[in-house]
Amino acid sequence: MPSYDIINKATGLVAYTYTSDAPVAWSSYPFAVFDHVEQSAPTPSTPIVRKYGGRTELTHEEFRELFKADEQWRIDAFEAGLEDDTSLPDELKNQIRSGLKSYYAATFVDLKNPKVLALLSVFAGMGLIDAARITEILSG
Repeated sequence: MPSYDIINKATGLVAYTYTSDAPVAWSSYPFAVFDHVEQSAPTPSTPIVRKYGGRTELTHEEFRELFKADEQWRIDAFEAGLEDDTSLPDELKNQIRSGLKSYYAATFVDLKNPKVLALLSVFAGMGLIDAARITEILSG
């Protein structure tokens, strides 16, 4: 049975994930405001390489090393220019800022935490990482 991410069209953030045979039209997540996107499963012919043996609790440095060098550079540049970026709505800036502060305040990064998926989804939506890399990164 497939899983679906409910993504807020205005912010690009994942609001909820559920499993169902088909997208569900819930009143709290209307299709007009939220996209219900089926998660793609890795194909058996493309095994996921787990850098840390599938551990889901990583140090900040270990988490950063899951990103390719060019992804790190794009994310670093994005973060450095966040406050001056006039193309982003204030609400989205607030959510990104809050996510980054939570990341820096945490003693470790829990790859199972939905906030990590939300932040990676924002990075993919902004073109900082390829969306296909999210599954690989979350696999540790």
